[in-house]
Amino acid sequence: MVLLLACFSAAASIGFSALTTGQVTSRQLVKARNIGSFVSDEVLVKFKSDVTSQARLGVMTSFGDRPLRMSVGSRGVSLVKLAPGRSVEAAMTAYRAMADVESVQPNYIYKKLLAPNDPSYAQLWGLRNTGQTVTGGGFPSSKVPGADIGMESAWDLNGGDCSPIIVAVLDSGVNYTHADLVDNMWDGLSAGFPNHGQNFVFGENANDPMPADADGHGTHVAATIGAVGNNGVGTSGVCWKVQLMALRALTANGGTTTSVTDGLHFAVTHGAKVVNMSFGGSGFDPMFENEIINARNNGVVVVAAAGNDGADNDNPATPQYPCNFLQDNVICVAALDQGFNRTSFSNFGSTSGL
Repeated sequence: MVLLLACFSAAASIGFSALTTGQVTSRQLVKARNIGSFVSDEVLVKFKSDVTSQARLGVMTSFGDRPLRMSVGSRGVSLVKLAPGRSVEAAMTAYRAMADVESVQPNYIYKKLLAPNDPSYAQLWGLRNTGQTVTGGGFPSSKVPGADIGMESAWDLNGGDCSPIIVAVLDSGVNYTHADLVDNMWDGLSAGFPNHGQNFVFGENANDPMPADADGHGTHVAATIGAVGNNGVGTSGVCWKVQLMALRALTANGGTTTSVTDGLHFAVTHGAKVVNMSFGGSGFDPMFENEIINARNNGVVVVAAAGNDGADNDNPATPQYPCNFLQDNVICVAALDQGFNRTSFSNFGSTSGL
């Protein structure tokens, strides 16, 4: 991820020609055959635009189902809790047969793809590679001095100042009280979000994106992007000054179509120009893709992880989303070792740009 985020200060000026929702390439249709993991007792139903809320509710209750959310994301999709004993496959077949329904899909599951490392700057060889020994990595490295992104040269030019840019960290949440992050958090108070973002995990406090899991996944990602630099504390992010928007969409067990779609919609609506997604799932997800298209049409860049399974993302049996979405605002990033070679654990494929 860090390799691309060095360039995101240009994101505000990026323009994309408009796409309509639902545009799918033939390659993506092949990927769609891989179902992936999903919530076993929920589906996402897109009703036709002229169907009233009362009529939508009537369709759900006719099957013994009930709404968990009447509107998710930018397209107003309904999250439906299935009746006991009713399978996702049976529910999708039934909803597809209804005249009022435009589309239906599973509520896919997304897993975190990055584990935290030691936070000290000397360990971040990707920013400045001197051939140093990196402890705790566990992977062999050729340790090639200078095989890095040249971050210190960039800092010489602008002092790490990306302060006009809002970067959304769509992850497990961010510890916005951390001494190395507190000064770089997005100020959402005027928009009604006093805690620098929002929580999209169902059943949790929507107004607090503080991570509830112990692994610090989202906080680690946020620090890589924007830990305050040159302050004598902890480490330095790619940007010493930036606006980090904290969006909690993942628990310790991952997230769902609903949580990541709502999070991306929030980011786009509230001014983010870059959205970091260090997670992935193997199922082609039309609802998530439509939100990616909405982000594209609003000039928002999505930086996605290629995956950590050593797998070929072009293989229909092992795709990785959002990395495999083909919209040109999605930048898919693989992992490199200290010699600037792709690591053995990193996924790869035609959508992996770095």
